[in-house]
Amino acid sequence: MKKFAIIFYNTSTNEPTISFIPTKTSESCYKTQITNNTINISFMYNNKKYRLLYFLLYPILWIIQIIFSVILHIRHLLYDAKILKSYRFDNIYTICIGNLNLGGTGKTPLTNYLIHLLKPHYKIAVLSRGYGRKTKGFRIVQINDNYTICGDEPLMYKLNHPDAIVAVCEDRVQGIKELQKLYPDIQILILDDAFQHRKIQAHTNILLTTYHCPFPKDQLFPLGNLRDLKNRSQYADIIVISKTPENIDEKIQEKFLKNFPLTPDKIYFSSIEYDDFYALHYPQTIKPHKELSNYNCILVTGIANPEPLALFIKEYARHFYHLAFPDHHGFSEKDIQLIKSVYQEWQQHHPPAIIITTEKDIMRLKPYTTTYFNLPIFVAPIKISFQNSSNTFNQKILNYVRTNLSNKPLHT
Repeated sequence: MKKFAIIFYNTSTNEPTISFIPTKTSESCYKTQITNNTINISFMYNNKKYRLLYFLLYPILWIIQIIFSVILHIRHLLYDAKILKSYRFDNIYTICIGNLNLGGTGKTPLTNYLIHLLKPHYKIAVLSRGYGRKTKGFRIVQINDNYTICGDEPLMYKLNHPDAIVAVCEDRVQGIKELQKLYPDIQILILDDAFQHRKIQAHTNILLTTYHCPFPKDQLFPLGNLRDLKNRSQYADIIVISKTPENIDEKIQEKFLKNFPLTPDKIYFSSIEYDDFYALHYPQTIKPHKELSNYNCILVTGIANPEPLALFIKEYARHFYHLAFPDHHGFSEKDIQLIKSVYQEWQQHHPPAIIITTEKDIMRLKPYTTTYFNLPIFVAPIKISFQNSSNTFNQKILNYVRTNLSNKPLHT
């Protein structure tokens, strides 16, 4: 019989909290997640043990939500009235990828997808805030950078696309100006996680939301997972519904889209796919998914929503164990010792054991991998696919670009 356990690591007390993965994927948008010594309020509502606490806290959280909503309305009014200035760069085509949620909608795989789609034809660059880095200001990401210098996601983009220009800057306007000084021949700029940044008027805005937690059914933080107003979705040119179950019926899709502001021809359903896992130290060593049934798998993640990957591995693994750290978690020596001790325990009592992590997490684990070179660490490459519409999506993006760059030569 399979055993499935999950650990949510409490970084404040250095104590792991043990829970169990449900046997079926919840169709609710609520997450069972304990990170940074906090319990997700929506989890509290769905757990009888915490429901009383939820109702006791609700009035306070409701007031905070109202204040947050007022602040957002005022901010958008100031931009609409042009009291706060926004910029549009017409000499470079900008594609903004973002969401209304606090995270975990699949922006990173979509950014990778667009780089793959566009770089054979155009000179492109990616500009990110560089969340989690310890530096400030503008910086061009280099292949040999440490994630503390540029952030885990920008470093991953650079390693996956060495020929692409990747930069970080918390001020997106300054970042674009610096990029244009250094690389005046850039034709397309992908703005990672910039939908809520009104300071830039992008040419194409792509908004992501997840199938199990679509923004029309969610509400503002802290009672929900939205960081911006729902009506901002009407300013998107394309909406991508990510993490959709495979091969959903067209009637279900039609019903699902009723609450969305765009017409169906501008909304696309995408799913997550996992390539065969590869060994960190020996990338040529591939581990097909079916072979996981021979192993006891320890999943180590520090991403916003690890549940899809956890459920995917659980389907194949003999036994499964999950160390779930907070999103963008900077791993410490103590964390590595915990991972090593879990591996050694499982290797002793449930051999053979392997460690699996994501491409984004390995950016933050790399500083320690030489020390623990002998650990069997495998990386799970994540990508997206569009359900019966990849050609249509690709064509729409390329048409947008060609229309706006009709007077500019293709990159060769």
